[in-house]
Amino acid sequence: RRPVRPNPWAALDAALSARLPLPELLDRTVEYARSALGGDAAYIALATTDETEWDLRAATGLTDEPWRPFRSRTEETFPSVTPAPGAIINDDLMIARAHRGKLAQAGMRSLVTAPLIVDGRVTGLIGVASRRVRHFGDTAAKRLQDGADRIALPIERARLAEVELARRASLSFLAEASDLLTGTLDEQMTAALACQLVASRLGSWCAVHSTNEMGTTRLTHAIHRNENYNDVLRTLLTELPPHVQREARPLWSREMLSAAGLVDELLLELAEGPAISVPLVAHGQTLGRLTLGKDADEDFTRDDVDVVDDLARRVSSAMENARLYAGQTSMSEALQRSLLPAKEKEPAIPGVDHAVFYRSADERTVVGGDFYDVFATDGRWCFAIGDVCGTGPEAAAVTGLARHTLRALAREGFSPAHIMDRLNMAILDENTSTRFLTMLYGEMTPLGAPGQGMRLRLVSAGHPLPLRLNQKGEVDSVGSSQPLLGAFEDVDFFTETLEIGSGDVLLAVTDGVTERRNGTEMLGDEGLRDIFANCSGLTAQAVIVRIDRDLEEFAPGGHTDDTAMLVLRFL
Repeated sequence: RRPVRPNPWAALDAALSARLPLPELLDRTVEYARSALGGDAAYIALATTDETEWDLRAATGLTDEPWRPFRSRTEETFPSVTPAPGAIINDDLMIARAHRGKLAQAGMRSLVTAPLIVDGRVTGLIGVASRRVRHFGDTAAKRLQDGADRIALPIERARLAEVELARRASLSFLAEASDLLTGTLDEQMTAALACQLVASRLGSWCAVHSTNEMGTTRLTHAIHRNENYNDVLRTLLTELPPHVQREARPLWSREMLSAAGLVDELLLELAEGPAISVPLVAHGQTLGRLTLGKDADEDFTRDDVDVVDDLARRVSSAMENARLYAGQTSMSEALQRSLLPAKEKEPAIPGVDHAVFYRSADERTVVGGDFYDVFATDGRWCFAIGDVCGTGPEAAAVTGLARHTLRALAREGFSPAHIMDRLNMAILDENTSTRFLTMLYGEMTPLGAPGQGMRLRLVSAGHPLPLRLNQKGEVDSVGSSQPLLGAFEDVDFFTETLEIGSGDVLLAVTDGVTERRNGTEMLGDEGLRDIFANCSGLTAQAVIVRIDRDLEEFAPGGHTDDTAMLVLRFL
């Protein structure tokens, strides 16, 4: 009887049944293949998903260093990259086109390869090489093909599982990136987040260049995983801005660096690595570029490039939102400034120390409905504080109408009551959005020499009544509440006159102060009176600071409405 030959793939069969991860399975496969055929080296290549390239995933005997997977399109690296349906023997690599490839570099002279076939499709290629010429015969070729047939389906399953795992990881990464990028409306922060995300997941370094409406490009942010490279990276990106490059290869040559006077060794090392630079485009407008690179001994996979393209779209969207927000903020701030008097243009009032305060509930992006004004006319000093219901452009239109109408009528010498009547009709004529306005308007004239007090003529049109603090620390309200503006046509306003003595302090606020809430508790009129009562002896500005501080203590971060305050301290 013939002796039973041992199965050279028995150990491999055990590895296949263990369902190992793909990298470990491939490493064991090449070791078993080299041993089974008595070769000096072995490798395995897998077809990419689109079958346009080969991933050289595992090898043994070709280098003393750990094997680094890479992609190849040609036969110069390994012969028989386009395999026949069966095993192929190459007796002498010196006369093959692979004489300058990895095999020749490792001293290999002969080679046998076998395709991995699943459902009639070539999914990979396994090869065993020898340093001797004509080392492999038909028996070795048959044995290798037998092994290839055993491993083809398990390896394809493991590859598909790896692809699915990578796909899920990419989706998770992109979802996380979207959450972070949509959480900021600052372009600089958007660029910084994008660079941090890329450097932690896709490359060794990343940079974002932004392009303005004039087409000027500047470096917005750059970061390297190794912080020792950050300075030279910024220098390189500033001196030689990258061009759009979707294929992973070095962005700069040594000649380019030398011509620019960049000869630092760290710069040269950075420039040698592969890099990708993709445009950041939103709605047809180029916003900048996203550039990322790896170390010289690394490479980008096609999946990496796909993820970068997807991430670039998300960064573009976030940058566009940040720019729109910045434009809206700038416009809102400009509009808000036009509705409030400039500090430097506020008049000096003899015998009166005054201070004003304004804070929008939204702080930046929405024009508030509260306003104040302090101005001088012939022999009189006028003040006003008002509150338009709502915010935004419509409220700003009412605010602008009220402020400019008020000033024009006051300078004509009309009484406060007549001014309110005319202003009420103007708002009713112009306002088609039912925006009401409350306003306290007053005029001051000296009773005599400075220090003898002031005569006030005022109207409180639906506005919270002003509070007066005397030198004894007592607080009372002054004036009477009259109808608000912009609600009714048949309204009769009347002017109230009172005298304010030296040492008294007058406080006028909008309802953003009295309606400040801490949970279900509201400050209210009495709460404001208690705060104001503790302001004796303070300057007008100090009164503002004290009230603002006490409001924050009462309800930290609770300014959900516009807030305006006006303080008049009579000397």
